Amino acid sequence: MEETGREYFDELLGRSLFQAIKFTNYFKMHDLVYDLAVSISDNEFIIMKSEGGNQKKCISNNARHLAIHDESRNNALKGTLVFPFLSRNLLNSIRLRSVHIKIFQSNSNLSKFLDSISSFKHLRYLYISISSVKNPHFEKDALSCLFNSLHSIRNVQVLDLLGCGLPIMLQTSIQILINLRHLILPKGSIMPYGINKLTSLHTLKFVVVKDESRRREERLPSKLQSVWFEDCWKLTSIERLQNLHSLKKLKLIRCPKLKLTLEEKLSTMPSVLEIVDCLGLEEWCQRYGFKIIQELSKMEELTRGDTSHIILNYGSGNLVSLKSLHILELDESDIPKVEWIPCCLQTLHLNSCQRLKLFPPYQNLSALRLLKIWRCTALTCLPGLKIIESLEKLEIIECPQFVLSPDHRLPSKLQFLLISNCPNILCLPGLEQLFSLRKLRLFECPELMLPPPEQLPFMFYIQLELFNSPKIIDWCQRYNIPYNNKKNFTRLKKLRIWDCSDLKELPGLDGVTTLQDLDISNYPNLISSCSTLKYLSGLQNQASLHFLIIDNCPKLCLNDELLPYMLNRSNVKISDCPQLQEWFQNQDVAYI
Repeated sequence: MEETGREYFDELLGRSLFQAIKFTNYFKMHDLVYDLAVSISDNEFIIMKSEGGNQKKCISNNARHLAIHDESRNNALKGTLVFPFLSRNLLNSIRLRSVHIKIFQSNSNLSKFLDSISSFKHLRYLYISISSVKNPHFEKDALSCLFNSLHSIRNVQVLDLLGCGLPIMLQTSIQILINLRHLILPKGSIMPYGINKLTSLHTLKFVVVKDESRRREERLPSKLQSVWFEDCWKLTSIERLQNLHSLKKLKLIRCPKLKLTLEEKLSTMPSVLEIVDCLGLEEWCQRYGFKIIQELSKMEELTRGDTSHIILNYGSGNLVSLKSLHILELDESDIPKVEWIPCCLQTLHLNSCQRLKLFPPYQNLSALRLLKIWRCTALTCLPGLKIIESLEKLEIIECPQFVLSPDHRLPSKLQFLLISNCPNILCLPGLEQLFSLRKLRLFECPELMLPPPEQLPFMFYIQLELFNSPKIIDWCQRYNIPYNNKKNFTRLKKLRIWDCSDLKELPGLDGVTTLQDLDISNYPNLISSCSTLKYLSGLQNQASLHFLIIDNCPKLCLNDELLPYMLNRSNVKISDCPQLQEWFQNQDVAYI
């Protein structure tokens, strides 16, 4: 049946009744195909609208596919409905075979809905996508409810969780899904226990092997047609790969330790074979005439979360074209060593490496032009900075422990220097030698001081920007040094403020008249007395603000005069702000 369906699909694709979308696995459907499918569905496909929780049409027991659109704005209905408004009686009365869920915001009712999936005895296809959800615990709680229901949906044939984002590890109950044919997990997910019990499995995508000893105990199901291993840093072999007689697609991507013996010949030639940066398979590929794609050697920018694994397993010798390296959330022990960094690197960005105390003394960064160090809260100094003679731009942001000692001087070729939110920094040693400096930005550095202007003659000619650095501002006023005080962002058009749990105010926004798009999210301590928010009321005579989003600000209260009169109510979205619920209902604005 599946092969017949694929033949029909390929025929329609060849006749342009389906159109592939570039870079995705989706296709556009011609209106003729859609109308034909609806006309012959015989009440199996239902489109239902709801207003105020009242379903507009009766649901036939023949329904197999259900598309639901909620037009209700009534927040009071939330407690009595499942998700977003399906009643449990409705869920139990229809024999759904396909469920496609896309989640764009956290909702406590979702867990109830996922838990109710256990009643879908006829379910064949389940797809879940969780995107743009800022609550870090929401996805784990939601998937936990789903996993608890796996034992009851044993007839499911397609389980697609790729859109869930975070890597997961399915429970051992996955092995009871004996009818499962396609298992697609988020990238980096751990191979489930009992995978060999899934005797009907045809597709296995995006799994990694963490425990080599367990890998030897697990065999791939013999009926597999599609296998995809990616970023399996510890995978050394694939048990009984040659026994996959139905294999049609094999992808092995960045498995540096994987090796196959010359006796492990594929029993059938896959129609799709992709081997990328698997150094241990060179001899095996040469023996059977396969080609290894070398992507890393051509890569110019590396911004992945597993940067340390790539550098550790491949080294600088395989990253010969790398120009930009972004290191995110690594411990000090995982920071790449000197010999691992390619000498051709031009941009290095360290972001949120919370335990990094000292910047490594990289002596081979002869081509480095830009260095960014953001949110490294334990960073104290940069002992290796002065040896990077080629450095032209330096950014240090939100490093509260950071200081520059006299021994750690700034590189002499700097043209741009930004230091922001570094309250302990007292001086800038080597500043008097920066004759190439063109732009200096000093924000939130209350203790920072500069030497007399006779030591800094170029200060009269550079672009100097200051904010909340009182000692520098006094210094400029005393010596008539021109500067731009960034207290008021007079040209600001778009502003995103996310995950600022410690702030209670929005500094520097009073007087803004050009703002067009404002998004405030996950700001739990933003209080009702926040005076700077009231600048919005001044925008009522300035037709500028077009979009307003406020999410998860539980302490925030607004007065009746705050919302600009010219703002389109349909462009206002408020969610998880209990103090604003009644206010926005009075303003005829949607509260989610």
